[in-house]
Amino acid sequence: ARAETVREIRFAMDGPGTVDTAYLTAHTAIRAGQTLDRGAVEQDVRTLLKADRVSTVQADVGAAGKDEVTLTYRIRPKLKLIEAVLVKGNDYNSVSRIQDLMGLKAGDFVDEPTVAAAVSKLKQEYRKKRFVFIRVTWKLETVNAREGTARLIVTLDEGSRTTIRRFHFTGNDHMGRLDLKDAIGLSSWYNPIGWFTHTPYDQDELEADLDRIVQAYQKKGYLDARVAQPVVLERGDGRYEVTFPIKEGRLYRVRSLTVTGATIYSTNVLRKAIALKPGDVASVDALHNAVDALRDYYEGRGYMRTRASFENLMDDAAGLVDVRFPVQEGQLTTIRDVTIRGNAVTRDKVIRRELTVYPGEIFNGVQMRRSEKRLKNLGFFSTVETYEEPTAVSNRSDLVYEVEEQRTGQFMVGAGFSTIDQILGY
Repeated sequence: ARAETVREIRFAMDGPGTVDTAYLTAHTAIRAGQTLDRGAVEQDVRTLLKADRVSTVQADVGAAGKDEVTLTYRIRPKLKLIEAVLVKGNDYNSVSRIQDLMGLKAGDFVDEPTVAAAVSKLKQEYRKKRFVFIRVTWKLETVNAREGTARLIVTLDEGSRTTIRRFHFTGNDHMGRLDLKDAIGLSSWYNPIGWFTHTPYDQDELEADLDRIVQAYQKKGYLDARVAQPVVLERGDGRYEVTFPIKEGRLYRVRSLTVTGATIYSTNVLRKAIALKPGDVASVDALHNAVDALRDYYEGRGYMRTRASFENLMDDAAGLVDVRFPVQEGQLTTIRDVTIRGNAVTRDKVIRRELTVYPGEIFNGVQMRRSEKRLKNLGFFSTVETYEEPTAVSNRSDLVYEVEEQRTGQFMVGAGFSTIDQILGY
């Protein structure tokens, strides 16, 4: 394909409001006159989506002459709140407390996902106080379409508090009550924290507890454990008792291990890389660890994008499992460049000295993830994301470490007066 040059870059508004072109240009890297790089366009879209004033972005490329194109970013702006959130129907919390919980104030730029996230946060805070039946509706009203201003109206139906006073388990012959309570996040009787906390009755949480109990059994090798719908008894005054009927099934052990799809390394070598062996308990954690070990074996030697999984063939009568590990081998890949993005305050060299991967080397997925962990441990960043960017050469890729900085310290000044020390300062 012939290289195309970007003749013009346009920003088109989709919906009420507008965003300054200078603001949008500051959040994009590609410029008119450059060769069109679709990877750079995708990165610009990601950057714009993180901008405070942008809700959605769509990039369109249109022909503009021989080997020239016009690049258009279609922007849906966020709306600007002209006043504090209007709250109706509240009783337990004050209006100011609800506004603080939502974290939205006059002058903030919002869209439907932003408001939905704030409402979700509000509902979570209410549920912590055992108002699990709370209902929240909201409306984002456009005040001035040209200026892109709006007001947010939130209406609450708080409901009443609920408490589960007791949990019971039946059919649990091989797992104790304390282990099951721990699986669903309940404090033990000897933990003082549990004496002063209450578990709200929440049907969604009970459904999640079913999965947590099954997962706890599967981690111990009871692969066909099942939990029926909990029996809930209402004792009045918002108090409930819950019973989980459990069918444990039998304990399974590994009978055989098979690796399929491997051509680069022998199956004997790969089986040695897996810590699991015949006779071991067939716990789900052990199976997932075996999959990770296979992936790390390949990616630690440069074969990126290797995929592995496991399939169980269970012999119910014997309590044995034949495990098959299908492998999709990746391609031996070299690092063309290591790019740092998102750091406005932290210098590149501070980040790069934590990395154990370098341009020109064969990709090492284990070291790549280890470097990501080291960056997280610095405490400078709220998020660290690592990903590959393909290049024109299939077996060469760029490695990107994208970070989001957070506040790392404070400076405080104060003064005071006492009858003993006179003037004090710190």
